[in-house]
Amino acid sequence: MDLRGNVVKLANAKHVGIDWFVDRIKETGIAVIIAGDKTRAGDTVSKLAAIFNAQSYAPKYDISVSRKRYLADGVAMVENAHQRDALAAAKTAFNAYSSKFMHAEKIANKKNYSDIDRIKALMITRHSIHEIVMNKKSSRYRNRFI
Repeated sequence: MDLRGNVVKLANAKHVGIDWFVDRIKETGIAVIIAGDKTRAGDTVSKLAAIFNAQSYAPKYDISVSRKRYLADGVAMVENAHQRDALAAAKTAFNAYSSKFMHAEKIANKKNYSDIDRIKALMITRHSIHEIVMNKKSSRYRNRFI
């Protein structure tokens, strides 16, 4: 997903290593959040978060199958249960950050700051909105994705 909540890409494969995931993510952008669907982050989530220097996200409760179906409902790109689960994890993470994202958009609009995705990405990595807008923090996070 991108930082506006749009589904950008879904992919899965059997018997692949961590490099396969890294390559798929790099084809799309640089991850700022790596999300899982279980309360305890799995090895893949933790490794990918470390590789991309991203925040890892684990929901407060394991996401139920019925909730995953609900979150993936209407998304034509979903081809199987693995993609459904990944999408549910991404949407849950996005929703967890949504109030911060709305706050970032509000301040960016007020300050006439156009790179809202950059603000969101830097906020996720624990920078303050004021610091981002006033000090023009690193451009590493332009057009990046969850």
